[in-house]
Amino acid sequence: YIKVELNYMSDLQKVLVRKQNEDFKVVKTDTLELEYLQSQVGGLIELISWSDNLDSLGVDMWINEEGKLIEGLGATFIVVDKQEEIRDVIYGDVIFTSTDSEGNTIGLNDIQIQSIKREIRKKVAVLQDGSIAHIIRI
Repeated sequence: YIKVELNYMSDLQKVLVRKQNEDFKVVKTDTLELEYLQSQVGGLIELISWSDNLDSLGVDMWINEEGKLIEGLGATFIVVDKQEEIRDVIYGDVIFTSTDSEGNTIGLNDIQIQSIKREIRKKVAVLQDGSIAHIIRI
C-alpha cells in the first residue's frame, strides 16, 4: 500500500494584478496565454517598460493598449521623472508577469513580487475623480 498525494497547485503560476482603486493582489493561474492577459486588463494588451529596477529583475508590465481612450477608466499609475514631471499616465487594470530565457511569459517569483510592491508602493496620488494612482519614478 503506497499513499500518493497529488499537488495540483504546483502547476499554478503567480502574477501580480493591480485593479483600479484596489491594492496589489497576487493571483494564481494555470495559464498566461494572450486571452488571460487580455481578460486581466480588459482589452488589447501592451507591454510597457518604465522602471530600470523592475526591468533588471525580469518583470513585465501589461496594460490595456487603449486604456487612455476608454471613457471611465481611472488612472492606475502616474509615471514621473526625477524632477517629478509627469511623463505618462496609465489607465485601467495592470498585470505583472515575467519572461523565461526563451521569451515565454511566465509567472513571478516571490522576490519579484516583493520588489514590485517595494518599487511602486512608495507614493500614491488621489486624483480629482477620486481614483488612486501609484507613482512610478523613472
